[in-house]
Amino acid sequence: MRVNNPKYEIRNLQRGFTLVETIVSLGILMLGIGASLTLVTATVSYSKQTESLIVVVNLAREGLEIVRAIRDVNGFDALPGGDTSWIIDRTSTALSAAATFSGGSDIHACANCTLYLNNNQYLATPGTATPFSRLVEIRTLSADEKEIISTMRWTEHGRAHTYQLTTVLTNWK
Repeated sequence: MRVNNPKYEIRNLQRGFTLVETIVSLGILMLGIGASLTLVTATVSYSKQTESLIVVVNLAREGLEIVRAIRDVNGFDALPGGDTSWIIDRTSTALSAAATFSGGSDIHACANCTLYLNNNQYLATPGTATPFSRLVEIRTLSADEKEIISTMRWTEHGRAHTYQLTTVLTNWK
């Protein structure tokens, strides 16, 4: 016998999630977490690349400025004639350390172009090895003009990169 009194009616209260809904929800959640982790990883990687590029640009500029300072202190004639390559660092007061090459004449074949971290300075003298190498080339354009090319090379994540800055110095004195 059935009673039609709504007060005593038993309802089918299946308000839980089905297995399919749960799997879809977890899939969407995992997709969001995966995308967030990928974004964070890419941001950290680009941040390190940007940091390296800032160091490289400043080291290349420093190479040009050192040659400019040598010209300013010792005169234009202190810069060698012809096309030559040099190893210099911030302690250089003259062009005395010629680059040595093995199997080529560019920075990729330079045997002594590596810069070392020494007392928080990047120098050509031994210290803590860095991934950076610098080669400064001096090319004679005319009797009163020399082209200075500062080339940087570094390795990051197994890939070699190069960066180059160029300026022209004149015999202004």
